[in-house]
Amino acid sequence: MREKSPERYVETAGKAIATAEEPSDELDLSNAKDMQEIGRKLLKAVGCENPSARQIKAAVKANDAFVDKLEKIAGIVKREPATYNGRSVAAHWPESSVEGPGE
Repeated sequence: MREKSPERYVETAGKAIATAEEPSDELDLSNAKDMQEIGRKLLKAVGCENPSARQIKAAVKANDAFVDKLEKIAGIVKREPATYNGRSVAAHWPESSVEGPGE
């Protein structure tokens, strides 16, 4: 349709855009009040409509681990470095300990 009738294509596309719904903030993590709400929204995003408290706690823990891994990939250290015998453990992590995509 786009090549045969550009005017009709534009008209149809315009109608589709006009009738499109505004994105729901139901799954928007930026307006979550606390970590439990973030866990609830993360689970809802994958189809778990009524998560239990245990599932929410596990989702929060998984999200924390995910964020920690992203921070390592980005080279960001936001927490106190781990120490062993008074020495920083983080300073001795080999670069290969952070796996990238497909590794």
